[in-house]
Amino acid sequence: MQGSQNGNAMSPTGTDLAGQAGARSSTGGVDHGRARGPGVGGRPDTRPTGPLLLVDIDGVLNIFGAWIPAEGHWTDGWGHRRRRFVAPDHLREAQAAGYSLLLDPDHPGMFGQLEPLFEIHWATMWMDRASEFGSVAGFGVDWPFIDFDAMRRTASRSHLRIGAGVGSYKEPGIVATLGERPGIWIDDDMSDEQMDWARMRTEAGVPTLFLRPDPAEGMTRRHFDRVMAFAEEQLAVPS
Repeated sequence: MQGSQNGNAMSPTGTDLAGQAGARSSTGGVDHGRARGPGVGGRPDTRPTGPLLLVDIDGVLNIFGAWIPAEGHWTDGWGHRRRRFVAPDHLREAQAAGYSLLLDPDHPGMFGQLEPLFEIHWATMWMDRASEFGSVAGFGVDWPFIDFDAMRRTASRSHLRIGAGVGSYKEPGIVATLGERPGIWIDDDMSDEQMDWARMRTEAGVPTLFLRPDPAEGMTRRHFDRVMAFAEEQLAVPS
């Protein structure tokens, strides 16, 4: 990870943050769907315009790493024998888009407090199906989603070579959506280089927080407290 000569933060690919952000719309590659427009019933959309909160589903809100192995097996639709798993007592089992989910009953209350403070976007490979998850989880049905596939098609060649994993696939969309605005990204699959980029971006004057939960725990009260503290810091900054 290198800084630019003028002190601006760089992406893990060596991209000058300030230059890239200035050239991109903060909504580039974001499908606002039902989440934007004139508002409900023709009323103005009064949701906050910043800071941003970009939220993954699997490993953050769908706590897939917490399933507990159980006795017995089952046979899937292709005839494969699968081991049985059960949900831990503190999580709720649900179904959405054909997937079995493990949900934290505390999350709806957490996001009920966060929604007035942030402009929240789905940052998940569920993309246009994220609202299906939201309808089951109890929040986020009308949040816009980042179209990572579209952003990937238009990303620079250097972005296409970033590391490995879903977090690297998402990076062009995350960087473009953040633009020059303060923001948080919560995802269980991001690289150390991306975490470093967030710290460098903050040092360059754009408050940024990347949180990487354990998929066996998901977004915990500890993460929520850090997000709330970030929001309070932003509210304390004179506009």
